[in-house]
Amino acid sequence: MDLIRNFLHVLTKKELRVFLYACAAIAVAIVLRSGIGIQEHSSFVPVKGGELREGMVGQPIFVNPVFSENQVDQDISALVFSPL
Repeated sequence: MDLIRNFLHVLTKKELRVFLYACAAIAVAIVLRSGIGIQEHSSFVPVKGGELREGMVGQPIFVNPVFSENQVDQDISALVFSPL
């Protein structure tokens, strides 16, 4: 601690100002670089569970796959009856 105090007292006001600006610039650079590093080495991982919502344009008429006439009916039939 005494070494730091002696170092700061030896500097002139201009040198002290430059030293403090340099320390602040180094601190900002470290914070920014660590943030960039975290973003580069992070990835989103889906959470197990939850719900899936799917939307379609159009009005379903028949959910029965035998009578499905349009694309919306066929898509809904495929979703509903796929586990069977």
